[in-house]
Amino acid sequence: MLSVINEIINTVFPNEDNTAYSVRFEVLYTVIFETANKAHIEQLKNEIVQCEKLYAENTRLEKLSHENITPDIVLKMYAGIAYTLATLRLKTKTTFILAHYMDLIFSEFLNNNYLSKSSKDRFKLLISEALLDFNYASGNSENMSFRLHNIADSHH
Repeated sequence: MLSVINEIINTVFPNEDNTAYSVRFEVLYTVIFETANKAHIEQLKNEIVQCEKLYAENTRLEKLSHENITPDIVLKMYAGIAYTLATLRLKTKTTFILAHYMDLIFSEFLNNNYLSKSSKDRFKLLISEALLDFNYASGNSENMSFRLHNIADSHH
């Protein structure tokens, strides 16, 4: 799985020292590649590259926080990708199988008490928005998060 993840990182960040990004990518995508239907692997790789190219500036800015990953940082990483995938669906009118897998893993993360009660309370809105964004991006729902509505409204 690491070879697939390294291939994605090298595609998104060519000619860059991207070692600082590997922890983030491993946290977000290792479980997906371990659990995904083998028939979905190529599509997942392509969707991750598409999504991560849009998110690349954020990844560069956030790379220092990836050296000491806490559950709160993991939550924010998922929320950022959820928003990026939802934005892509809004712009391209296509749904993403990646969003389906990430939604399952994110829900598992939330249900396994990795986050403290105070973090769950503090990030209640962000958690809700991320879940809505994953559902929208995967095509399971037409409901948009508040943060996605802001983009949709500005395009009309």
